[in-house]
Amino acid sequence: MTVAEIEAIVGGYHGDPFRILGPHRIEKPRGTPSWEVRAFLPQAESAEVILEDKLLQKLEGGKTATFIIFQTPEEGIGIPVSLKGFSEGFDKLP
Repeated sequence: MTVAEIEAIVGGYHGDPFRILGPHRIEKPRGTPSWEVRAFLPQAESAEVILEDKLLQKLEGGKTATFIIFQTPEEGIGIPVSLKGFSEGFDKLP
């Protein structure tokens, strides 16, 4: 994703915005493949992602996860999140 692509999405003239936005599988050289979900929600106060069973099982069995916020493609802020109590908390959701 380039700065020009981001500007085109923000400006409303990108020819294929879902090539950039939405869920994307990320392959890292020495790491486990992962997913990132990209969204452009300029007026949003919140956003949510629906978890499939397979991912939910990984979160329930895991110890930590990393939540990453990107304001630009070059500036990612990773926040380590403990998954302690995730299963119990998720089970109490309506």
